[in-house]
Amino acid sequence: MSRLLLIPLFLVIFLVVANIVSFSLLALTYNNLSDETLVAKVYFLKDNKSDDSYTAILEDKQANNIGKYEIYGDQWRIDVSFIKIKYLANVFGLKSNCSLDRIEGRYNSIKKQNNKKTVSYSIEGINLTKYFNWFIDITYGSSVYQEIKLHTVYFVYKTPTGLLVRGEK
Repeated sequence: MSRLLLIPLFLVIFLVVANIVSFSLLALTYNNLSDETLVAKVYFLKDNKSDDSYTAILEDKQANNIGKYEIYGDQWRIDVSFIKIKYLANVFGLKSNCSLDRIEGRYNSIKKQNNKKTVSYSIEGINLTKYFNWFIDITYGSSVYQEIKLHTVYFVYKTPTGLLVRGEK
């Protein structure tokens, strides 16, 4: 009789532990798939050469100066090479990665973009594909752009699938 009671007791304990483990893995998965990591910081100083000329100051996530770039336009854009990790590897803690490629100015107006001066600058990145080969889902370019506003610091974040930008005054 007591053996018959032990089997359901062990089964209940096993199911409780399994639910706790499942819930923990679900929370970990959500955290890994919604992660935002700072990639770069950029802010602008007005250049007196023309109305649409600015100096962009680009910093990495440790606030080290990457460079100063003279850009033209009413918007700015950063391009990266992006490596998306397979979701299963991401669940277990491997994260997608990116490498800065380019910064440039751009115009909101297509007519201005096609007729006015624009300059692009290469940012030396590292080749990430040689480090993560087995877990790579896909590699692609990703880009983010925003209106240029003085006295605003823009934070560029990497998510598991691309980039996003947040501005703070």
